[in-house]
Amino acid sequence: MIRVTPVDSHAPSPHTVLGWSVTDLVKVVKELSDRGVTTLRFTGLDL
Repeated sequence: MIRVTPVDSHAPSPHTVLGWSVTDLVKVVKELSDRGVTTLRFTGLDL
């Protein structure tokens, strides 16, 4: 799902603004990691 929202003005964001929903986060993170994608893990958000 991609969300598109009209706005009156726009300035580029200094951070990532794209996200998506998944049913099995652990599986998806492993699949991405196997393909060379680096993920960030934050303390307190362990699965």
